[in-house]
Amino acid sequence: MTSPEAADRRRVQRAAFSVGVWVAAASAIVIALGVVVLVTVILLRARVESAEHGTGFPGGHRGSGDDLVVDVDRVLPWVIGLGILGVIVLSLIA
Repeated sequence: MTSPEAADRRRVQRAAFSVGVWVAAASAIVIALGVVVLVTVILLRARVESAEHGTGFPGGHRGSGDDLVVDVDRVLPWVIGLGILGVIVLSLIA
């Protein structure tokens, strides 16, 4: 037979493992959503480099993605804000 202490220890270990799995899953979802939002913001804030300035990279072809320009000063506040929000949400989850 097992002692009550051993049974309690196993129960606590199972509960801790379960909580850990849920926290990991929730954290993965929050991080994935944050990445999706950041990529969306970057793509929405990007502008196409005009033909008069070239295509961006040497040998770049129009429409290849090399002709997109992202203004850091317009995207950086979103990155910082979403980073702070992510830390707050993850701390609430944990």
